[in-house]
Amino acid sequence: MTNFPRNIPGRIPNYYFAPTALVVIDKTEYRPLETTDIGHVLKPVKHPERREFFSHVQVYDLLNSGRLDYDQEHFVEGRAKSRARFEETRVVDLPEDEMARVTCYGAACEIFLRMKEEARRDRTLPRVSLTDASLDRVRPLIEKELNGKKRAGAGLAVTMPCNRQFRRILHRFIEGGYDVMALVKRCSGSKGRPSVHAAADMLVWMEMAAKFADPRKPTMAALYRELEAKIHELNGGRAANNLLPHKMPTRKVFEKLVKDLDGFFVCEQREGKDAAMRKYFISATGVEVQRPGERVEMDEWTVDLLTWITWIGMYNTLTDDQRKKLKSIRLRIIVAIDVATRCILALRFVQGAADEQHAVDAIEMMVTNKARLAQLCGATSTLVDDLVDRDPKLAPLLTAEDPLMHGIEGVNDELIQFDDKTGAASFPMPAPIVPTASASTTIKSADDIQL
Repeated sequence: MTNFPRNIPGRIPNYYFAPTALVVIDKTEYRPLETTDIGHVLKPVKHPERREFFSHVQVYDLLNSGRLDYDQEHFVEGRAKSRARFEETRVVDLPEDEMARVTCYGAACEIFLRMKEEARRDRTLPRVSLTDASLDRVRPLIEKELNGKKRAGAGLAVTMPCNRQFRRILHRFIEGGYDVMALVKRCSGSKGRPSVHAAADMLVWMEMAAKFADPRKPTMAALYRELEAKIHELNGGRAANNLLPHKMPTRKVFEKLVKDLDGFFVCEQREGKDAAMRKYFISATGVEVQRPGERVEMDEWTVDLLTWITWIGMYNTLTDDQRKKLKSIRLRIIVAIDVATRCILALRFVQGAADEQHAVDAIEMMVTNKARLAQLCGATSTLVDDLVDRDPKLAPLLTAEDPLMHGIEGVNDELIQFDDKTGAASFPMPAPIVPTASASTTIKSADDIQL
């Protein structure tokens, strides 16, 4: 039970709590429910089914003792959206440049609103509005007042926005309940645009685009006309089942789907394997490798997650909310492949733009011993090499118990010899494997990395 002091004045002011207010009493959060002549009925935020009553005398004493605090606009719609986006993040938790930007823009909005109110009260002052003429006059005054204030991140240069951008910032500031967190950038990193096409439509388009890789060498124009006829046929059945009709892509969109197909696969299907090998050789003689781990190639590319999930048949198992989130997700995949064995040594998924740290993480994964992972996955053997630097003339150090010593392509089991002391194996290496695709990164050994 709370004990209150008796030094209460004769007339107690009645405080008003708005429906959007947040009342904090002794670190307990409340929302106003009802206000009467004798006090307030509050409900705890964490236990909304409970009701607690505080008289006006108790509220007055709690305010004077510093145990009660309130924010009249805490649950305003705009500020609620900001909290949903940033959770418990505060302005001081933002990066220095972003903190300087939002505090500067927030102060500019407050100065503009103050000047607008002063002009409304004093008719002798020029009218302040959001027109270009008024902003051209007011913006230099706002910037001059901001330069005279000491604000967070004052050492960073923050330029005043143009008239059009200032209107947008002011509207966001007002809609956000006059909270500077509403001015924080709503996106960061890669600015990938979400797909505007339905997944069901994309599946039909990609199926037709894949027919471009055919020995009969159909043209894009012929496939586009065939797609139009197929969509017309499918829409007849969908209308009978009360389903939305498939949309027809533009010629530009369809041609982009065709051009996004794997070049080697298309050339192999249309021109033949020999023509594809000649076209996509790394060099005239290929890359000569003598052992696993001697040469590792790395590359990266972007994957539309929604398109990929639609292609493998998982789209129908997702909920509407999951499908909506997938539209804006772009994955950057970093892969490291051993040239000699065609074994994937590293595979990393990055949401957004990849940087040098992600490449270093992929290299670290590449040189890490994966024997434990192979055992957990149920593999019949471990990796033949840990990517340590060795003499390329020597064969990998394998033991007689390793299953890889039997059945290696190009190696005669009868020619394998084991050392009696160390148990190491030696054998003639098979002919080098010529890769069929190029890569942007070449790594010769763990100690000699060429980017």
